[in-house]
Amino acid sequence: MSTRYEKFDILRGFAIIGVVLIHITAPLATEGKVLAVLVNQISRFAVPVFFFLSGWGLTIAESYAKSDGYWDFLKARFLSVFPQYIVWNFIYLAYSDVWSSQNLMEVLKAFLLGTIYNHLYFVPVILVLYVFYPLLLKVANKFGVLLSLFITMISQLSDVWIQHEYFYMNKNILNWIFYFIFGMWFARNFKEKVQHLQKYKFFIWIGLVLSMSLVLLTPFLVGDLFDFNLVLASTRPTVIFYSTMLVLLMIVTPFDYQKINKVLLKLSKYSFYIYLSHYLFLSIWRDVYATLGWDWNTLLYIVFSFVLVMGVSYVVGVFMRKAEKKIGL
Repeated sequence: MSTRYEKFDILRGFAIIGVVLIHITAPLATEGKVLAVLVNQISRFAVPVFFFLSGWGLTIAESYAKSDGYWDFLKARFLSVFPQYIVWNFIYLAYSDVWSSQNLMEVLKAFLLGTIYNHLYFVPVILVLYVFYPLLLKVANKFGVLLSLFITMISQLSDVWIQHEYFYMNKNILNWIFYFIFGMWFARNFKEKVQHLQKYKFFIWIGLVLSMSLVLLTPFLVGDLFDFNLVLASTRPTVIFYSTMLVLLMIVTPFDYQKINKVLLKLSKYSFYIYLSHYLFLSIWRDVYATLGWDWNTLLYIVFSFVLVMGVSYVVGVFMRKAEKKIGL
């Protein structure tokens, strides 16, 4: 079957919108701004969806089977993300001036963990998943999906008590492994799964409403009991439920909005570039906003910041992709 499924490309477009909104609203959400909390939480499907689509995409395209062995597969996967990761690490290093406060070993450790800037953890985690992909492929069955779900839930819950430098929240691969394996499993007999799900539209809608309600209400119900960053985070069992329902909803629901789809497909095409670059432009915008002493209402700030940051990041992504093609990447 075709390795393209337009609904998932559209979903990727939604996911990159979600990532940008999460980072725009995060400081306001931690201050307890209600609108910011709601936007932040409703966007929490974003990173889980990226991991799901990564596992699904590799498997539906039979990337490993079509490669000339493990090292050829790994080379292709690393070349698809690692050069950009290196470039943007240096850019964020220059912007944040980390060099002046950390020694070389600390900088190298931050590079390996993806902690030079808040969002860069995604690349080291996905690269580790690529390394173990052939092994994960062998266990990407129903039992493997359920086992990975259990592991991810336990891992996420353990963040409440265990705050290890290398295995905490976003940096912990176990907090994401379910989504990747679920995507791999879903790619197998994909057409049959899509057809089968059509029978359950009503239950998927109910599941989405319930899961979204849980995600939205959590900060208000238990925000005073735990670290508020944990309460807001994407690494929560309720987000697993919510993200899964959203993926299933995308499959069973027609999405025939040509103009909107066109925009989402454009964002999807350059989503990785937007992901890497957007935090730089958001940080610069925050500096300008603070320097000018502005105090906009929450809605205006979110909307203007989103249009500005997404627009600049998209344009930069287009130019970066053109540059990569010229040098043969």
